[in-house]
Amino acid sequence: MNKHSVEPIVDLTKIYEQTTTSQANAADPKTSAFVSANAGTGKTYILVNRVLRLLLRGNEPHKILCLTFTKAAAAEMENRLFETLAKWVTMPTDELLDEENNESLAKVLGCEPSTQEIELARRLFAKSIETPGGMKVQTIHSFCEKLLQRFPLEAEVPPHFKVLDETVASDILKHAMDQVLTKALKNPQSEESLALGKVISFSNDSQFESLVLNALRQKSIWGPLIAPNTNALIASLVTLLQLPENQSLPHWQEKMATSVDDELIKSLVPILNDEGSKRDQGLAKKLDEVLQTKSLEHRIRTLQKAFLTDKNEPRSEKTLLTKAIKENYPALASQLFRGQGSYYEAFIAHESLMVADATKSLLILADKIITLYEQQKRIRAALDYQDLIEKTADLLSSRQNTSWVLYKLDQGLDHILVEEAQDTSPEQWQVITS
Repeated sequence: MNKHSVEPIVDLTKIYEQTTTSQANAADPKTSAFVSANAGTGKTYILVNRVLRLLLRGNEPHKILCLTFTKAAAAEMENRLFETLAKWVTMPTDELLDEENNESLAKVLGCEPSTQEIELARRLFAKSIETPGGMKVQTIHSFCEKLLQRFPLEAEVPPHFKVLDETVASDILKHAMDQVLTKALKNPQSEESLALGKVISFSNDSQFESLVLNALRQKSIWGPLIAPNTNALIASLVTLLQLPENQSLPHWQEKMATSVDDELIKSLVPILNDEGSKRDQGLAKKLDEVLQTKSLEHRIRTLQKAFLTDKNEPRSEKTLLTKAIKENYPALASQLFRGQGSYYEAFIAHESLMVADATKSLLILADKIITLYEQQKRIRAALDYQDLIEKTADLLSSRQNTSWVLYKLDQGLDHILVEEAQDTSPEQWQVITS
């Protein structure tokens, strides 16, 4: 550092005051707020203060819903709330008024409390303890479970359903997977076996189970695509992946293999070797290999190395041929660039069809596995965690009785607070916003 330079002075007092002001604003029940901050910076502290301020404004404890991502987070938040309320019962008045104390009433309110607020603060612990059913600090899955138990007929779920924990659900799912794979191995010509062969070609042993399980978790997305039959799935994939009209893989393989004429290669190779740079000579070697091979697949792979980068993107004209070759042999260069374009067009069509075929096979396998899994859940009259979310979202948005259910909920809830909102899925947000 230059000896005459001056280190910038960090005003910690100003940063503290700004942070305190921002936290107070976020905790103010009069505003809707979304807090984004690093771990350990006080997000839960703000949420707890917001609940406390709602209680101090006279809101009933049972009409405030706090949703967390995990049971541990719910327990921590509930403990923090009751710990603060318990301290307010016996805390000396001067400590309640101390704005430097993070647990004081003045700190939570951001101003000096009135006599009425102090009296209410001392009663809140008893009021919260005596609330029927307790304060609603729970995971979203727990909230959904209680809601479905309250409206089982409207949600079309078993009245006394039980919830499968993740371990049991995983065991049932893996057993269903084993059944489908066993059937595939025993019957080589079955739909399961043909689908399995294609999926395996795109994954190794360690990836296969993860690939299938991920597909199963997305059933709500792809389920409608596969119904009512495989043809519907193919039609959906054609639209989704913008597949070419000609859906024959051999057709596009032939297009790739013949994208460059042999006569063009015979003309270019000696020129590249004799007049080109080291890079031109490297291209000549690949083109000569294309000319010599009798294998269609080898020819296609070699052209891929010549025309495309490691990321399977077309090489630019600048990197495919040097300037001297392009200027001295413009006609040959132009033909080569057109051949590269034809190859890439056929390559993209071929890869899209391969992805579509593998996707179709994966979803066929996943559909058969999920069918067995759903059967086992029905036998047990059970729902898994994903069912809780999906059936609650359906209950609150598309059922005939939705309006009545929402009316009953509106009578019981005035405020919803969500912790760790970044971990909340779209389906969970649908439940919250309903």
